[in-house]
Amino acid sequence: MADGLFIDAEDYTRMMAKLKTIDKKVAAAYRKRLRYAAGPIGRLVLERGAEKMPRRGGLAARLMRHPVSTSVRGAGLDIWLGKRNKSQISRMNRGTFRHPVWADAKNKTRDEWAWVNQDVPAGAFSEALKAIGPEATARVKGVMDDIMKELEL
Repeated sequence: MADGLFIDAEDYTRMMAKLKTIDKKVAAAYRKRLRYAAGPIGRLVLERGAEKMPRRGGLAARLMRHPVSTSVRGAGLDIWLGKRNKSQISRMNRGTFRHPVWADAKNKTRDEWAWVNQDVPAGAFSEALKAIGPEATARVKGVMDDIMKELEL
């Protein structure tokens, strides 16, 4: 889902290299500013993607309650939609959602439940990211530019 958000990699690499050379608390504050800039982007992508999911059965409503988290690494800025280890967002983006039918938590284990794959609109989250691409890029780029000015890069 990397489509739609483009920041100059050379600028990002220079900024991250500089952050490694300054006080750890100051560097953490700069990374926090980047995470806060990206957080609303993830929430917007999740909401717009969820709008295209089936409403019957509560899938769209359940997706809206998923958390959105961000992390800043040397390799890039990551936006996670849903729980990192249990999210089906990428599977839904490919057009499939896996869920139990007639789950009986009192008498059966999860392995004993009947599970099915349900088709959902493919590409909903990618399309949402592409649609907000320029807005998202401007938001993150603005914060990056401010940080780079402060770091005198």
